Amino acid sequence: MSSFKKASELLNSKTFDRPCIETLQKYVSSAKPKNTNKNTRLWVSRFESFVNDTQPNIDLMTLYDKKAIAILLCEFIIVIQTKDKKEYKANSLYNGICAINRFYQEMFKDREPFNIHEDFAFRIVRDTLHTRMIELEEINNGEYNGADPLTDEEMVKIFEHPDISSNSPDGLLRRVFLWVGCCTARRGGSYHSIMASHFKKRDDGGYNIVTIHDKTHQGGYYHQTNSNQQPVHIIPLDEPGTYGACHDIRKYLSLRPNNAEENFFLRINKDIEENWYSTFHLGRDKLSGMLKEICNITGIDCINRRIVNHSLRKRTAQKLNDEGLDSQAIMNVTLHRSIAGLNAYRTQNEKQKLDIAKLTLPGISKVSN
Repeated sequence: MSSFKKASELLNSKTFDRPCIETLQKYVSSAKPKNTNKNTRLWVSRFESFVNDTQPNIDLMTLYDKKAIAILLCEFIIVIQTKDKKEYKANSLYNGICAINRFYQEMFKDREPFNIHEDFAFRIVRDTLHTRMIELEEINNGEYNGADPLTDEEMVKIFEHPDISSNSPDGLLRRVFLWVGCCTARRGGSYHSIMASHFKKRDDGGYNIVTIHDKTHQGGYYHQTNSNQQPVHIIPLDEPGTYGACHDIRKYLSLRPNNAEENFFLRINKDIEENWYSTFHLGRDKLSGMLKEICNITGIDCINRRIVNHSLRKRTAQKLNDEGLDSQAIMNVTLHRSIAGLNAYRTQNEKQKLDIAKLTLPGISKVSN
């Protein structure tokens, strides 16, 4: 009887617990990048506001008529402007329609397929968007609504400014931010995801910065790669007699409290006599505006320029291109997956344009004396 009872207890014992519905929903909803969801909510909100203002009797959340949605989208595309009444750049408008498309694909998933880019019902939307994008390209002289890079001269001016000195907590934090941005070509919104544990000391005295997840290296089921290696950026050892990136990063890491949060960038402590840095991470908004703040402090001209954290990424891509590195070498730093993606971050410099122009000239005989 004792053996039977023991076997019965083993069969009836619970090995697993079922996750609750909230936990399941958390995993499902987290599959899409946060920025994608944020962009989708933003553009759907703009579209909904437009419909409420122009046709308040229509409820977009219960409208499942593709033809009606197509007409509303055409009207929206023609009149939509930024909140300060300026025209969108063509690529921004296109991305906005893509965001609205994602929303409706989710809304229609239990009814029928929905795709603004393919369905016949949305041919008028595609035609309207095409014409409107051409119009916006002409209005904006074909300019891309991207970040503007900083020049080498501006970077030198920044690093030499007294408020960017490693002898103060604010200055050291700003210097480390700049070093990391230049050496890793981080995307503008990804600085908050850098952790202190991502910095690995190298045998030669430098640092490896390991990128666990990135926009083009999101990992998981949907973004599997053939490589088991995570992207690594090298912070090279400082040249003898100089105090560069390694010196500043080493000093910053040594000043982090032992019980600090894992995030790499920390807040400045109110009482710097005790500790330079707090145990709490730097807020997302503060970190997102870091480069613009640095430029304002150091007197860098930002008028008629879009200077954001992403400017460091564009500066690194352009500098490597100017130095003559091949596309694959640059992509190993910027982590672009395609040359087409990289090309948005670099242009031919004046010397390259001049060299190409000379090659187009036919041979000219020297003038005889």
